[in-house]
Amino acid sequence: MRLYAELCSSCGPTHLSELSRRTGYAKSTTHRLLKALGSAGLIRRESNSYTAVDPRSARPAGDERLRALAPFVGDLRLHTGLTSSLAVLDGNDVVFAHRVYGHDHPRTSSDATGRARAADTLTGQLLTSGKTEMCTSARNYQGITCVGVLVPGDGLPDVALTVKGFTSRVDRERTLFSLHRVAVAITRQAPHRGMRPGRERAPQGSAPSVTR
Repeated sequence: MRLYAELCSSCGPTHLSELSRRTGYAKSTTHRLLKALGSAGLIRRESNSYTAVDPRSARPAGDERLRALAPFVGDLRLHTGLTSSLAVLDGNDVVFAHRVYGHDHPRTSSDATGRARAADTLTGQLLTSGKTEMCTSARNYQGITCVGVLVPGDGLPDVALTVKGFTSRVDRERTLFSLHRVAVAITRQAPHRGMRPGRERAPQGSAPSVTR
């Protein structure tokens, strides 16, 4: 598809109007095609711009069940005003299955791929250590704070909710309250039991020094 090819050749996020100009498609057509590409997991929206997703970062099996949880990530974004994500393990990686960006969101490496090594992330530590909540500052991304909680379930939980934002904008207590509130709502309304796509524990080690 020409539109997807244009996104793949772009050096960074591209606005709808620019994509419309490059392809010669009407803006309404471009918007419709972008929605289809997004639903297929081939592109990622960042505020008013779009980025092609590396095929290697495809979502894990169980995507249909994960899709049902997407609205809760939107709820979390509304409650906190921060970039909000829902993540699962896929082997030794963390896959951010859903992410809704805040208006003033800090960029980290997983924004481009939707995937990161579990050992390098707060999210991965949550999913492999059994801790119920974590809050940390990112060493490699100065001024960024990430906060996350596990979604309650039977046995070792396998779904994490996280938010990230500039440290000056993150109120830890209020953010944790919102995270737990949405996590409980997921448990009550969209049970995720059995959603363990190719689940393997990442190697245990020290707490992560990089958040995404």
